Amino acid sequence: MGKDLYPGEIACLLSHKKALQQIAAKDRPWIVLEDDVLLSPDWPYVVRALMQRRDEWEFVRFFGDAKHATRLQRKLVPLGRNYWLTRISTTPGGAHAYLVSPSGARKILRCLHYTATPIDTLMGQPWKTGLGALSVWPGLARENGEFPSYIGNARFVSAPTTTGLERALYFAANPGLRLVQNILKRGFYYGHALPDRWHRCTRQQAGVAPHPAEH
Repeated sequence: MGKDLYPGEIACLLSHKKALQQIAAKDRPWIVLEDDVLLSPDWPYVVRALMQRRDEWEFVRFFGDAKHATRLQRKLVPLGRNYWLTRISTTPGGAHAYLVSPSGARKILRCLHYTATPIDTLMGQPWKTGLGALSVWPGLARENGEFPSYIGNARFVSAPTTTGLERALYFAANPGLRLVQNILKRGFYYGHALPDRWHRCTRQQAGVAPHPAEH
């Protein structure tokens, strides 16, 4: 808010958009990885477990840094080896590793017809995309800090870059916009509490067999 997208952010958005367009035309989910991602040795196992449960998700992002490990998450589906598909309570950035179905790709693409939001931020806003804020816990993927970011750190500076009337409107509207975003973020998470609980209980009562690797 209060900023235009930086050139690196636009380039990142367009590269993900191109990948999503290709996935949207396919008939099965695909993994998207950025070039600076580090993956856990358990990564292949968890991806296979998720592919066995394709009806449970359309879009799953993977995080593995200490910050995301402390976020409030609701366990939804056991994946074996103590891994869980979870609903994360916040709206974290990060598009370095995700698994997306063709229908999930199409939902994200609908939001990209016109947007001033960085792609990783948009992916963390389920009230816009219509996709669940799903992740895997414990984390499996993190960005390699040894590689420089082409986007840079300017995006994390809180001061607005707009001028004139736009700058004045930013300071007037920013508190309200942040309040609305917090309400949407928390509302989406807590609003799914009962459906998530019902789904998990129904799944257990139906005796859904665990993945063979869970034994």
